[in-house]
Amino acid sequence: MNTWGRAIEDARPSLGSTTIVPARSLSRSDVLAWDTGESSLHSLFDERHISELANNTVRRVGVEAQLLVNSGYYESRFQYDERREVLWKTLCTAYFNHLIKPQDHVLELGAGYANFINNVRCRKRTAIDYSPTLRRFADPEVTVKIGSVTDLQFIPDGSVNFVFASNLFEHLSQQDFSAVLTQLKQKLAPGGTVNILQPNYRLAYRRYFDDYTHVSVYSDVSLCDFLRANGYSIIEARPGFLPFSIKSRFPVLPWLIRLYLLLPWKPFAQQMFVRALPAQRPGGGECDSEPEAID
Repeated sequence: MNTWGRAIEDARPSLGSTTIVPARSLSRSDVLAWDTGESSLHSLFDERHISELANNTVRRVGVEAQLLVNSGYYESRFQYDERREVLWKTLCTAYFNHLIKPQDHVLELGAGYANFINNVRCRKRTAIDYSPTLRRFADPEVTVKIGSVTDLQFIPDGSVNFVFASNLFEHLSQQDFSAVLTQLKQKLAPGGTVNILQPNYRLAYRRYFDDYTHVSVYSDVSLCDFLRANGYSIIEARPGFLPFSIKSRFPVLPWLIRLYLLLPWKPFAQQMFVRALPAQRPGGGECDSEPEAID
C-alpha cells in the first residue's frame, strides 16, 4: 500500500460516515502525472473526476484555518514580504479597482497582511482572518474581524457588493468552502459578486503541494463546477491570470505587473481568477451560467 493509502486507512476510524475513495484509488504519483498525460487514469476519468478524486485523497477531516496560525505558518511559508505590497497595490490600481464601485462594500476573506483590502478604493472595507496579524497591518478605516471565514454572522445581510478571496479555499475542506458560499448568498447585495484568486492545479500541479497546508485541489474547471453546484453562476473565468508566487527570480515592479496584465497570453501564469454571483436573486431570474473563458 502506498503512503497516501496507508494514511487514509489509519485515519478511517475517525472519519465516521464520511465517504472517501478506496485507499488505492489514487496515489500521489497518479495526481502528479495527470497533467503530463502519463497517467493511466486518462482513459477512465475526465478532469472533473480527477479533481474530485484528488480532493478525496488529500482531504484532512476537521482542518481549520487556525492551524495556519498555530503551526507557525506565517513564520515559515507566509512571511511578510515588501514585494507583496508592491504587487497588490499595482493590481488594485490597474485592475481590481475597476471592478469595484466607489459606493461598494468590499469584504476580503483570509486577508492575511491586508495587502488587497488596504489598496481597495470604496465606501466600506471589511476584512477577516484567523491570524491576529491582520490587526497590525490593516488600515484604521478597515473593519477587522479575527476569526474563521466559516462564520460570517457579523456581516449584515444584503450589505456586501464585492467579496474577494486570494489563495484561501485550497486551505479549506470542501465542506467549509460550501458553508462559506451558503452564507455569502445572504450577505451579498443584489448584483454582488464573489471573486476568487487561487492556484490552478491544471497549470500548477508541480508546485501545488509545496504549501503543506493545501488540503483541497481545484482546477479552473472543477472550481467553476463547485461554484455552480453550490448555487452560483460564473460570470468570468481566467484559467491563467497571475504567476504562482512572488517567490521567483523575476523582479516585482509596478510597470512590469501592468504590462503583464495587458498581455493576451500570460507566461508562467498558474493562478486562476474566477468571478461568480448567486444564480438566482430575489425577484430576478437565473443568471447565465456560461463563463467568459479568457486566456
